[in-house]
Amino acid sequence: MRNVLERVLIPLSKHLWECEVPLLVCQSIGFLGYIRLQIKEHTVIEAHPDNESPDLRLDQPWPALNDYLNSIDIEQLDQKEKSHVPPVAILHYYLNKYKDSHDGNVPQKRSEREQLQQMIKDSGHSEEGNNRFILEENFEQAIHYANTCATTKPIPDHVQTILDDDCCVKLTQNSSSFWIMCSALREMVQAEGALPLKGTLPDMAADTQSYITLQNIYQKQAQNQAESIYRRALEIIRNLGLPQDSITESEVKYFCKHSSELHLIRGSCLADEYQKTSLDLTSYLEDPDSLIFYYVILRGLERFLSEFNAYPGQLDDQVEPDILKLKGIINKLLNEWGYSHVLRDERVHEVCRYGGAELHSVSSILGGCAAQEVIKVITHQYKPLVNTFIYDLINSTSATFCL
Repeated sequence: MRNVLERVLIPLSKHLWECEVPLLVCQSIGFLGYIRLQIKEHTVIEAHPDNESPDLRLDQPWPALNDYLNSIDIEQLDQKEKSHVPPVAILHYYLNKYKDSHDGNVPQKRSEREQLQQMIKDSGHSEEGNNRFILEENFEQAIHYANTCATTKPIPDHVQTILDDDCCVKLTQNSSSFWIMCSALREMVQAEGALPLKGTLPDMAADTQSYITLQNIYQKQAQNQAESIYRRALEIIRNLGLPQDSITESEVKYFCKHSSELHLIRGSCLADEYQKTSLDLTSYLEDPDSLIFYYVILRGLERFLSEFNAYPGQLDDQVEPDILKLKGIINKLLNEWGYSHVLRDERVHEVCRYGGAELHSVSSILGGCAAQEVIKVITHQYKPLVNTFIYDLINSTSATFCL
């Protein structure tokens, strides 16, 4: 919704909050843009993290993986055979050697990981008739994976928070499929101390047969874990008296594959934000260049619009009087929140100079951003905006705030 008066926006916000329907408010004026997303509870299954390391589980290999990797004795292979060994097998071999000399512990610190990497580097060979030291591509990849795949990975904090949430622990007939699956996942994590396996392998230098064999082992384990969680989810559904088709097996498989990406977002009601007598902006107002000042101006602008039924500066002969009126409204707003800050005059003048104009370039960018947030909310993929987004085209900057 765009440019809705406070007297309409506040009751609408309350109603949608009670109905648990998301509300997206956009405002574009001059070179400024504003988006506010109101969402009571939003769960994300596939967050698409920017940096994600392969899920190899070499610190805790299950029997099938352990047997296969132990069957490959790297040092007994000739040079041609070594060049076709999957990097996972190489890393597993030298990780075991590292553990043998470190009381069975996997490397945790950077210096310890460097020791493991050096062990792999030392396994290279010199080219005949040449002093050049050769390290095959698969060994190079094994060194790379040693940075992230040879250590024990804890349960991510954002996932553990979900597993400890009351909605996960105390299920009811109104619990969504997400919370039912989380409850089944919680039991598995408590029993095994780890999340389900993703079941996918990155591309790596290896012969086709070895890669396919290894890939099948990972996929089989992931499938077994997903089936286990699915069976437990069905038990929970029966205990709650819900229909058996409340959760599908494909839904559980998708959930397990992305279990390390789970996020829970609980927002705040926009009406509460407008009706608060004290809004905590202390940490933001300390920075004189913070875009939070534009939020304050836009809130003052909305109040101006409600009081005078027109934008400040909309009439050429009223620009100067409107500047004084808007400054008075903004100062009153800040006093209501318990702040004595005074906004720079040029910022207020700039907004009044717009006269309520909406620029197509700003609106198009703002519309694109808003559309992205809507898609995130509908698909439960990627993490949506939490609360407030301010866009400043004057300096080509933007910022998000959780108010």
